[in-house]
Amino acid sequence: MAIRRRNGLYLLQTKETYPARTFRLPTGGIMRGEAIEHALLRETREETSLDVEVSRFAAVLTYRAPNVRQVFASYLFILEEQGGTLQPSDESEGISGWLEADLPALDAAASRLRACTGPWRRWGQFRALVLDALKDALEPRH
Repeated sequence: MAIRRRNGLYLLQTKETYPARTFRLPTGGIMRGEAIEHALLRETREETSLDVEVSRFAAVLTYRAPNVRQVFASYLFILEEQGGTLQPSDESEGISGWLEADLPALDAAASRLRACTGPWRRWGQFRALVLDALKDALEPRH
C-alpha cells in the first residue's frame, strides 16, 4: 500500500527485525475468500490506524519463491490519507519506525533495500521492486 500523507509524502515503515535503516512500503496479506480492496483497507487500518481513500490501482507484481511452484502476486494501490493518527492498531506487527518519503527518498530507500546482504538479500530486492513500481506509477506521462 502506498499511502500518500496529507503533506504529499509517501509513508514507509521499518520493523524491529529489519536490517538497520531499511524502510519499505507497508504491506499485508489477503485472507482466503477476502476481497482485495477489503484486505487493503483492513491491513492499512491494522498497520497505520489511518483513514484512507483508494486513489488508484498502480501495479501488480508476480513472483515465484525459490523451490515453490505457486506464483504469488502483490497488488500496489495508491491511497490518500483522510484522517486518523499514525500508529499500528496491531502491536504484533512489530513496526518500529516511519519515514515520510518524496521521490528521491523512495529511490534512496530502494537502494538501501537492494544493498541488503545475507538472508535479507532476496527480501530487499523484492521490496525494492515494489518501490520501483510506485516511482514508475508516480512519474508524469508525456
